[in-house]
Amino acid sequence: MRATIHYPKPSFSGSRPRRKCYAFPKTTTWNWVYCLRKFLKIALLVCLAIAALPAAMAIMISLWIWSVNAEADKFYREHPLLGEMRAVEKQSTNNSAAAREVFLRIVPPGTDRQAAITMLRKETLNCQGDIGPLLTCQTMSPGGLGQLQWILYVDFDADGRLSDARIAIWSIFL
Repeated sequence: MRATIHYPKPSFSGSRPRRKCYAFPKTTTWNWVYCLRKFLKIALLVCLAIAALPAAMAIMISLWIWSVNAEADKFYREHPLLGEMRAVEKQSTNNSAAAREVFLRIVPPGTDRQAAITMLRKETLNCQGDIGPLLTCQTMSPGGLGQLQWILYVDFDADGRLSDARIAIWSIFL
């Protein structure tokens, strides 16, 4: 007696029977070529998905870094004093001579105390010590993958005129 092959009934007209990659001795025949092709297709798709992950991650990281840098550039365009000081001093320092020169070029010595404070507040610098000869101003700004903390120590003479400044720039990585 011969075994007959029973295929499932088609769900709609014109469909062919579904092949299976497992064998039950009396109900179906095992088609090894079909199973090998199906395995290779699945393996290829899995390998392509795994290979695409590093490329997708690299693209996402580069887009994130680009957006952070664009945000920092926008901030420094809106705050020209900090932007010019950042352009001449790229590293963390407790006493930046280059940034001091830029500051004293933009806010020259002899500037009135109130005019200097007004100009510093436009740059989002929070100033403390309005009474004595030393004025301390601080702010945080975007600095790439972290932030920059700006600390300005501004000296005034007895007449309330700007005499000197010291600028500290600290990099803070989050």
